Amino acid sequence: MQSYFSCLILCCLVVAGYGNELVVTHKPSYVTLEDNPSSIKVSEIQHVLSAVHGFTLHKELSFGGLYASSPFTNPKASVVLTLYGDDQVTKQLQGSRLNLKTDDVYVPVQSLKHHLSQVFHDDSNVVEIGHESKVSDFDGILEELSDNPKQILSTLSDIYTTKQLNLSDPESAVLMRQASLILQSLNLVKKSGSGNADLYTFELYVPSVKDSALQEEITGLVKALVEEVNKMMTDMYGDDYVVLVLSLPESNIVQSRNTRSLLATDDAVPSAKDINLAEAWSEDYPVIFHIILWLVVFMALLIIFVTHGMMTMDPGSDSIIYRMTTTRIKKD
Repeated sequence: MQSYFSCLILCCLVVAGYGNELVVTHKPSYVTLEDNPSSIKVSEIQHVLSAVHGFTLHKELSFGGLYASSPFTNPKASVVLTLYGDDQVTKQLQGSRLNLKTDDVYVPVQSLKHHLSQVFHDDSNVVEIGHESKVSDFDGILEELSDNPKQILSTLSDIYTTKQLNLSDPESAVLMRQASLILQSLNLVKKSGSGNADLYTFELYVPSVKDSALQEEITGLVKALVEEVNKMMTDMYGDDYVVLVLSLPESNIVQSRNTRSLLATDDAVPSAKDINLAEAWSEDYPVIFHIILWLVVFMALLIIFVTHGMMTMDPGSDSIIYRMTTTRIKKD
């Protein structure tokens, strides 16, 4: 199975969305996009990604406009970047547009994570950064992430020069911190080595402000972040990756500012290894549950019937028990 997925070549798909639509800015030749596809639901994005990765789906999707036309070429990595709030960045992206149904407040990826973990195990990196700046990964490679002010400014200065944005403003600080964490996470994965199939899910809160100069700088920073993510992915995977960027309303997320502190020490942030995380839920679990349940019931009934049969057995002259015992008596 792993040798099948090792034949992965040439995949670059960038999707962005604003309002109720998605924009496909690039796709490889073996990923087909229909001219007039039906609307895609936010909850179905992970299943579409699973199909593009070559996994067999256990349910029929209402959206069938985007699919992999070759079973032997699949991406080595997927990035899902969700922008909450302002959609000025996505309006500037060019490409084919898809209608989007916001039936969920975020893009669920449990099913895709389950597929990757089942096939690739330790050869797959799973990195998640939520809109509240919560960072988690399965391999513990993000323990070195820092959110101190100097590190944030240093990381962002490499991709965009900020003039209006500053860490003293709470909303700007959230945006700058998250952007810095995303870049740092990709840098750490690049240093530690990418896997055969990796998954990155990033959520970014984009504040909407009245100051036109500040708004332009926010838009420029997020746009530069998207371009840098694509550049870093190219450095790690060549053209063999998928990037999805979609925009959801700010009302879709809980209005919370309980984020990582800029003054937090390394000891204040627990590592992924110290957290007892439950396994991601999978749609295959009901099938596994029924198999185990009815197998246990069958074995229990079998033991009961065999026990009852042996207890009520008549050791007549044709019985094995009768013949063995009588032979032993004669020898004695």
